[in-house]
Amino acid sequence: MTEIAAAEQQARVAMESEVQVELARHEREHQAKKLVLTKLNENGSASESGSDSAWMLPHGSIELTDMIIGEGRRSQVRIATWLQQEVAVKQLVGWHDTVNSVRRLEHLHQSLNLMSSLRHPNLVAFLGACVSTANPPWLVFELHPQNLHDIIRINKRDDSVMGMEQMARVGLDMARAIFYMHSCGLVHGSLASTKVMMTQSRQAKLLYTPSDASAEEVNENDESDSDVYSIGVIMIEMATGAAPDHAEVEDCVNDVKWPRLREIIKRCVDLPEARPTADELCQQLLRVSR
Repeated sequence: MTEIAAAEQQARVAMESEVQVELARHEREHQAKKLVLTKLNENGSASESGSDSAWMLPHGSIELTDMIIGEGRRSQVRIATWLQQEVAVKQLVGWHDTVNSVRRLEHLHQSLNLMSSLRHPNLVAFLGACVSTANPPWLVFELHPQNLHDIIRINKRDDSVMGMEQMARVGLDMARAIFYMHSCGLVHGSLASTKVMMTQSRQAKLLYTPSDASAEEVNENDESDSDVYSIGVIMIEMATGAAPDHAEVEDCVNDVKWPRLREIIKRCVDLPEARPTADELCQQLLRVSR
């Protein structure tokens, strides 16, 4: 009987320990959710007073469609309707981990406050965002019909390429947007032809959203010259109809048939210390685009 009682006592202690662990976990989650709600309420009140977070939109004001126009590892972009106009909504996924939700929410709010302050004709306009504990965050942008990648793909299918002046104008639009961002102390960090939206008048606008990765996953080594490099790579893609592999970028520069443009692109993809600044690149492309 003594051995049985000891075993029962040991089992009871183990069970109580598991219960205490589970209760502690639930309490942490409860406190995290309370803090998230407090943050949301604080920002909601600030939005009403107009002092902060004026970008906040209620989820009910957005009508999503089933039309997906973009998809990434951590996001999906759909066409939606907001205030009787079509918009693009970027839905961030994986935001229901309550252990990290408070830190990520604070980071997101800081990023959205920054995004709402950016104004430039060559940046896609950020219209607002829906943030709550019940749904993944939705980022709302002005909608444009095509991105540069789609246009390059269509041109290649039709066996045509952009002319030198048109390429230079698109490059100039990108460089102007990047120069503005660098002037604000920002680095795009993930510029690609899929993030260059094209208006019906063929003006280029860059889509910029802060990284939706966790703080540990953000590349802290991003430098402004990496954006200039990306512009060079995109211009190779426009000139040849295909995005070059990283190891083949220098060789692909030689496939650009216009000498003046080839020389500019060559400097963009050179070693970091030899690349032009975004300001210098604007001046170089402006001379070619005229």
